[in-house]
Amino acid sequence: MLGSPHPRYHFVQTRTMGVNSYDKSIVERLRLLDQLEEAEKASIFNIIDMAITKKRLKDTLSNALNGAM
Repeated sequence: MLGSPHPRYHFVQTRTMGVNSYDKSIVERLRLLDQLEEAEKASIFNIIDMAITKKRLKDTLSNALNGAM
């Protein structure tokens, strides 16, 4: 159990052991995502969608403000 008294922390520690997707190519990242359960995939894609929406909104507002000046 890696010394963790709480089962949830054990799951997190063993699940992420040895994986650093930041250093992987986009194709490899997609392969890793494809291995996840559907609920995990949905959560990750929701986070990605929120980040993209936030960026687009920020860019749109910035462009509107810059165009109004």
